[in-house]
Amino acid sequence: MEREKKALNQQKLETERQDQAATRIQTTARQRQATTRVNNLRQERETAAQTTKSAAEDEEDEYSLEEDEYSANEEQEDAMPESELGEPQGKTEQEAEKVMGGEKKTEAERQDQAATRIQTAARQRRATTQVNNLKQEKQSKVLNQQMLETERQHQAATRIQTTARQRQATSRVNNLRQEKEREKDALNQAATRIQTTARQRQATTRVNNLRQKKDNTKQTPPSPGGQELPVTTLLNKGDTVHADFLGMGLRRPGTITRVHAGDGGCYDVLYTHGALEVKVAGKKVQWAAIRSREASEAAAHASEPAAEDAEDDYSVEGDHDDVEEEEDEYSADEEQDKDTRQSGPEGQINQEEAGKVIDGREETEVGKQNHAATRIQTASRQRQATTRVNALRQERET
Repeated sequence: MEREKKALNQQKLETERQDQAATRIQTTARQRQATTRVNNLRQERETAAQTTKSAAEDEEDEYSLEEDEYSANEEQEDAMPESELGEPQGKTEQEAEKVMGGEKKTEAERQDQAATRIQTAARQRRATTQVNNLKQEKQSKVLNQQMLETERQHQAATRIQTTARQRQATSRVNNLRQEKEREKDALNQAATRIQTTARQRQATTRVNNLRQKKDNTKQTPPSPGGQELPVTTLLNKGDTVHADFLGMGLRRPGTITRVHAGDGGCYDVLYTHGALEVKVAGKKVQWAAIRSREASEAAAHASEPAAEDAEDDYSVEGDHDDVEEEEDEYSADEEQDKDTRQSGPEGQINQEEAGKVIDGREETEVGKQNHAATRIQTASRQRQATTRVNALRQERET
């Protein structure tokens, strides 16, 4: 558009310059014509004056001759009739008048011809200027139409480009959203798989622990009244006992994992909550396989002698009742585990029941798995953010 406007302006300036030059040439030509006409008229007047002077001189000569003739003919006039007098004088006057009239007519004709030539030249110039103006108007109209057509084409092209860019942007956004959703789904699926595997491991460990407890309770000999064993009594590896954990006055269930016979009857006790402690035989170690929760809490709040008295009063029948209750719980948990296995790997496990049996090691394992899942999710989110930022940068550069 700007280039076309500049071209039109240059064309207009060029035409104006040409018109000005033509007008200057025409004015100079007209001035020359006028000067020539004036000079011609002056020359004609001078020639006419000279002719008149010569004519006057001729007339004077003729007048002198006529006077001579008149003087010569006066004598004859008396003899001639009056009718014949004056004829030659009238003829000369008429001839002179005719000559003067012809000269005047030629001068007028010359002036008329010059005026007509001037008028025709002016009319021709006017016609040429009008024709040139019409041509310029037509050219300007054609150029304006071409400019309008080009503007329309540019506008249509810009509209098409904008619509295409909008479609491309929407398609890119939709693709990015789909990719994000796919990544989210993949991450969620990975997290669910990790959680399901962790829950399955928890369930299997719980079932194994319950089975071990059941086997240990079946193989454990009856407790001698829940009293502490003497130093001379030896325990075997695998015996289920209750021991005072760290001398806190709280007896917790555990299993004998190692017997130090040469050290005066020392035992390694592995508690169900995961702790390992070395105990001396007869030093707060007894046979009662599993204690009830109320007795353990009472022993925790009481002092050491009160806890020992409570343990002495604890009967074997109560221990067997607790074992039977836990066997019932084991059977119920085993049935629930079968149901979860039949329902598939994505079956949900009751967290409240599992939390009752999970020990410290299982909780730490679950925590590690949860931390791993969170790390995977954070890494995937960071990757998504970096991909989004890179995509936006590429779009801006393009």
